[in-house]
Amino acid sequence: MYFASLCRLLGQKQSQSESRLPTTRQLCPIPDSPAVRELCSCPLSSFAQPTLPLPPTQSSNTHLQTNKTMVSYPQNFGYVVLVGAAMPFLTTWMSLKVSKARKLAQIKYPNCYASHEQAEKDPLAKKFNCAQRAHANCLEELPTILFTLVVCGLEWPIFSAASGAMWILGRIMYTNGYISGDPAKRVPGSMVHHAGSLPLAFGAAWAGIKLIKAGL
Repeated sequence: MYFASLCRLLGQKQSQSESRLPTTRQLCPIPDSPAVRELCSCPLSSFAQPTLPLPPTQSSNTHLQTNKTMVSYPQNFGYVVLVGAAMPFLTTWMSLKVSKARKLAQIKYPNCYASHEQAEKDPLAKKFNCAQRAHANCLEELPTILFTLVVCGLEWPIFSAASGAMWILGRIMYTNGYISGDPAKRVPGSMVHHAGSLPLAFGAAWAGIKLIKAGL
């Protein structure tokens, strides 16, 4: 009984509070018509309040996603990659030449070269020294060639790939001439591989100048 009386009392207070709310007609005078009168006679509490969508909740194990940068390559850049991929095969071929010459000359590890006395007395020891030097000379220049090959290739891929192929051909000629035991026979190969390395160096330098002018 007491609970029912309490509910009726709360209901009466709620109806009295709603009756005190101003209507839309009281707030803003608008032209009179039956439809407008019916709309304006409603208390403001009868209109639904707009609700804003809540932001999606993030769990504690949400990982931050970094922006993915798309790298674009110029057309025909695959030739540059193909020439660069040939470099490990070139150095492996040279390593096999050195290993064969070491075995024939019977130069034990960890000696990198035969002594001067050994090379003067034994032609095989001299050939081993020549093969070892041809291999080392290639490795000394290889990082520079790879850098200029890629940088030049980003601007002129066909030119860069052709110059890189020229360098590889020159290195093969250089090694075959050097391991003969006569160092003078390396000169033709040296001229050929320089004909490939110098254009790459100038091309990479010019590509850098173009990037600076472009503000990059």
